[in-house]
Amino acid sequence: MNRYTSPDWKRYPFEILALTVFVLAMTVADPDNPFLGYTAACALALCFVLGIIRTWLREDEHQQELERAVDDALMNYSSGDVDIWKYQAELMAISGQHMPSRPTLHNGVLLYAALNAEELGETFGAIANVLKGVPYNPEWAAGSHLASIHDALSWLGSVSQEQALVIRRHVAELPPGFMVDLGKAEAVELLDGVTDVAVVLAGLGLAAGLPVREGYQDVGVSNLSKANPVTGVIDKDAGGKWIKGSQYHKPNLEAVLAKHYRVANG
Repeated sequence: MNRYTSPDWKRYPFEILALTVFVLAMTVADPDNPFLGYTAACALALCFVLGIIRTWLREDEHQQELERAVDDALMNYSSGDVDIWKYQAELMAISGQHMPSRPTLHNGVLLYAALNAEELGETFGAIANVLKGVPYNPEWAAGSHLASIHDALSWLGSVSQEQALVIRRHVAELPPGFMVDLGKAEAVELLDGVTDVAVVLAGLGLAAGLPVREGYQDVGVSNLSKANPVTGVIDKDAGGKWIKGSQYHKPNLEAVLAKHYRVANG
């Protein structure tokens, strides 16, 4: 079932008032007495001026709120306060991504499915590259096992990235308003999968001895720095690609690892 959002007319009280006054005044206006017509025109002009002022004030207030939110987020993540769910919600908010209040399937969900496949493909490929460089040791009696794991991970990595591109291509052809409500059983199944993926990915990083918390923090600050410092939102080009703001800086995972090694080695 597709669901499209209708305009929220409650956000335009002055415009509605102006049209109402104008229509009523013109309905009862006397051609021999233009006073009501003049009154209607003045009321219309006044209400629209007030509406424009209201819009400017709202936009200015909204811009200030966005700038404060970005500054606070950058400060939090640079100081070590890492909450992946809060961070992701902030990033999606400043980049204009849809976050519905009830379980739904839409273009954004399908795009994130493609991104998951793409990033998992890179992770599998990275592990496969490590296995490829492990010298064969006959005392392990496990050379063939490592080779099989390498082949499986290489295949998974390649297929995941290929299929991610397929999903991306087809998502781009869907109508912007595509949205399907999830039933209870469907929502439970998807929630179970999402939370399990989060758990096992965290476990993968920690099991490998990686500074995943610090790495996530570094990438998070980098992503938030993509926002336009003037508007507080992430600008996009005609194709929907993010435009990095003037304060953008790349993540430096090499520095994160270097610091981690120094701490680990005392």
